[in-house]
Amino acid sequence: MSKLSGAQILIECWKKEGVEVVFGYPGAATVEIHHHLEESPIRFVLCRHEQAAVHAADGYARSTGRPGVVLVTSGPGATNTVTGLAGANMDSVPVVVFSGQVARMLIGNDAFQEVDIVGMTRPATKHNYLVLSTEELAQTVKEAFYVAVSGRPGSILVDLPKDVIGGEAEFSYPKKVTLRAYRPHLTPHPRQVRKAADLLLSAKRPVVLAGGGVTSSGASEELLSLAERLAIPVATTLMGLGGFPGSHPLCLGMPGMHGLYRANMALQNADLILAVGARFDDRVTGALPGFARQATIVHIDVDTTSIHKILDVDIPLVADARQALAALSAELGEAPAHDSDARAAWLDRIEAWNRQAPLAYVQDADGPLKPQYVIEALYRETSGKAVICTEVGQHQMWAAQFYPCERPRQFISSGGLGVMGFGLPAAIGAQVASPGATVVDVAGDGSILMNIQELATVFQESLPIKVAVINNGSLGMVRQWQDLFYGRRHAATVLSSSPDFVLLAEAFGIRGFSAASPAEADRVIGEALAHPGPALMDFKVSPDELVFPMVPAGEALDKMLLAFPETGADCGPASDAPEGSAVPECPESPEGSEGSKGRKADGGPGAWLTGAPPRRRALPGPPGLSAPRLARGSGAIMTANGTNGAAESYADRPRRHTLAILVDNRPGVLARVTTLISGRGFNIDSLSVAETMDPQISLITLIITGIPRIISQIIKQLRKLINVIKVTDLSEMDFVERQLIMVRVKAEDGETRAEIMRLCRIFRAKIIDVSQRSFTLEITGGSDKMAAALALLGSFGIEEQVSTGLTAMTRSSQQKSPAKGAWKTKPGFPSASRPAAVSRPGVGAGRGRAIRGKA
Repeated sequence: MSKLSGAQILIECWKKEGVEVVFGYPGAATVEIHHHLEESPIRFVLCRHEQAAVHAADGYARSTGRPGVVLVTSGPGATNTVTGLAGANMDSVPVVVFSGQVARMLIGNDAFQEVDIVGMTRPATKHNYLVLSTEELAQTVKEAFYVAVSGRPGSILVDLPKDVIGGEAEFSYPKKVTLRAYRPHLTPHPRQVRKAADLLLSAKRPVVLAGGGVTSSGASEELLSLAERLAIPVATTLMGLGGFPGSHPLCLGMPGMHGLYRANMALQNADLILAVGARFDDRVTGALPGFARQATIVHIDVDTTSIHKILDVDIPLVADARQALAALSAELGEAPAHDSDARAAWLDRIEAWNRQAPLAYVQDADGPLKPQYVIEALYRETSGKAVICTEVGQHQMWAAQFYPCERPRQFISSGGLGVMGFGLPAAIGAQVASPGATVVDVAGDGSILMNIQELATVFQESLPIKVAVINNGSLGMVRQWQDLFYGRRHAATVLSSSPDFVLLAEAFGIRGFSAASPAEADRVIGEALAHPGPALMDFKVSPDELVFPMVPAGEALDKMLLAFPETGADCGPASDAPEGSAVPECPESPEGSEGSKGRKADGGPGAWLTGAPPRRRALPGPPGLSAPRLARGSGAIMTANGTNGAAESYADRPRRHTLAILVDNRPGVLARVTTLISGRGFNIDSLSVAETMDPQISLITLIITGIPRIISQIIKQLRKLINVIKVTDLSEMDFVERQLIMVRVKAEDGETRAEIMRLCRIFRAKIIDVSQRSFTLEITGGSDKMAAALALLGSFGIEEQVSTGLTAMTRSSQQKSPAKGAWKTKPGFPSASRPAAVSRPGVGAGRGRAIRGKA
C-alpha cells in the first residue's frame, strides 16, 4: 500500500465521514492541506474571519444535523476559533475544528504563531486532540467525529503540527471507535419508563418542556404524537423552537425571562413537567427556589451529568430523547387512560392566561416603525417557511416571539453563550446547507457589526441571504436593563456613529434597502425577497421599544413585567406582591411607546403580573438528617412545616473531599482534570497520580475543600470528560489514605540525633541520608500521622520538605493487616487500583510514583 502525506490522509478521512464543505481561512501551517483540498470534491468556503468560520460551520450543523468542519491556521487563526467553539459546545452543536500548529520540535519554544490551543480550548470544547504522529492521524479524526456527534453533541478541536501534515504514513481508516471512558447511554431503563408513563397518565396539569435535545435527536415526530395523544401542552426553549410546531394548539411558545405569559404560568402551576432534552438554563427557570414548586419533574437527557445538575428531579431518564419518547409511547399503549376532563380544564386555564396577557404591541400607521411589526411582516411575506438566523439582543427575542417555527432546524440562534455576531456567518452555513431555502438573518445594528466583513463571503459565494437589520441606534438589550433598573442612564449603549447600512452593503456588492414606516417595511421586504441575490434591509425602528414580557433577574417565572410602567423610579421586583398588585412605579413611558403601557392582571396600569405562590415541595436532605429536608434549588434546611430549620444548611458547610479519579493513561488528562477544578475557583489541597494494575489506566487522587453540593457539581463535570472512567468521592466511604514525605531535619549534635532516631522508631520513618549537620527522613502514613510527625520534627528545625500528596482507596470488606499481605477492594471501587501505601519513589511495580508523565 502506497503512503500518503498527512494532508492527503486528512482529506481522505473527511471523505470517509461524508464531509461536503469546509469553512475556514488559510495560513502557512495549513497551506499543504489547501493544496490538496483544491483537487478534492470537498467545497471550501473562504470566510473573512476564523470566528465567523466556526459560526458558519455551526449554522451548517444546526441546519443539517451533520458536523460542521473548520480549517484554520496556527496562532491567531486558532485563537480566533475559541468563541465559536464555546458557543457550539454550550448549544450542543457538532463542530470539528482542525487547527494548524508549528512543527513538533518547536512546540513550547514560543515559535512564530505558536500557541497552546489545546490548553486554551479544554474548557471550551467537548474534547480536543494534539496529533503527535502521522500514523495516528486517521484514528484521531475518526474519534473526533464520533465524539462530536454521539451522546450530547459538542465541539471538538484537532491540532495538527506542520510536520505531521507533511509526514507520510499508510492510510487505513478505522471502521468504528471504542473509547473505554466514553459510552453514551441511549436506551432508557424500562422501570423508569414505566414510572414516567404512570405519572403522565395520572397528572392533571402536565407540561412538556422541550429543549434542543428534541431537535438534535430527531424526536420531533415522537414528541408531537405523545403530546396529541395525551393532550399535553408543550413549551419550547430558545434552542427547542421548531421542535414542536409553533402554530399547534398545544404549543405554549417559549418560556423564561422573555417567554410568553401562558408558558411561564403553565410551568409554575403544573403538577408534572416532562423535560425533554432541556438543561434547565437559568434564563428558562428564573429563580430556582421559586421554579415549578408544585411539579413532579421527569427529566429525559442523554447527558447523565445534566440530570440533577441544576435542580433535583424526581424521575431521571438517561437516554436519547427519541428512544425515550418512543419507549414512553409504547408503554402507554394505543389508548392511554388519562383524565381527559382534567386535561381539558387545564388547557382552558392556559387559554385564559393567554387572553389575559397575550403577546401584543401597537403599531400606528403613521407612527414609529415597531420591531415586532417587522418580524411579523417577515413571517407573513415568507409564509412562515424561512430559516431564521439571529444575532443576539432584543431582535433575537422578538424573532423568537413573533416568528413561530413549524419545523425542526428552522430557528438558528446562539443560546447558551449568547454570541453577538453569530447570525450572519450562521446564515452563511445555513444557506450553504440548503441552497434553495429562504434564509433570513435577523440582526441588530450593534451585533451585525461584529462580523460585518462576512458580507464579502456572502457576495463571493453568491448566497441569496436576506439580512434584516433592526436598527434602533443602541445596544438594545443592555439599554433595556438601563431603562428598567438603572434610572435610564444609557452608559456605553447609544450607537451614535453607526454606518449607513445600505451604502455599506452596496460597497460589498450587495443590494441594500431602507425602511422607517410600516408601509415602507412591507414594500422593502417584498422587494428584497424577490431579489435573486443577497440583500440587506435596514429597518429604522423605534429606539424606545422594549422586549416584554420580562422576568427580572433573581425573580420567579410567575413575576413578570408586561410593559414599561408609567411613573416612578427603577423597576425593582415586588417579591412579595400578591397577584395583581402594583410595584414601585417607574419613569414615564419613553416617547413613542403609547401602546406599551404597563398593566395589572386586571388590566390596570403599571403592575407586575404574578401567579399565586404554589406550595413549596421539599426534597430529602443529606444522609443522617431526619426531620429537616432540603428544598429544591435552595440551600436552606426546611423543617416539616416548611420553615427554616437552621441558619446554615448541611449542604453549605465546607468539607474536605477526597476524590479518586480513574482515567485513561493519555497525555493531557491530568491537565483537563485540574483545569476543570481550578476553573471553578477551587484550590487543590493535594494531588497525586499513580499507576494501576492496568497500564492503560492511572489513578488521580485529589484533595479539595468545598461545599458538598458544589463538589457534587464538579464531580458531574469530571464524569463528562472523555478520558475519565470513574469518579468516586471517598469522603463518603470508609477508606484509607497514605502519602510519602521526605524531610531534611537539622541534627548537629548527638543528643538531637538520638531524639530524631527515637521519633523515627515511633513513626516508623526511615533515615535515608545522613550528613554532619542533618538527617533526611522518609515518612509514610495518613494525614494525621504526617501532621503529628512534622509538628515534633519542627522543633529541631526543618530545612526542606517535599510530599507526594495523598493517595487513597476504599477499605476491603474483609480487610487484613497490610503487614500480612492481603489487600482487597470493595465492589464500589475498581479492583485495578493498587494499594495506596507508598514506598520510595520509583521503587516497586506501580508503587510510589507521585506524578505519572502521560496522565
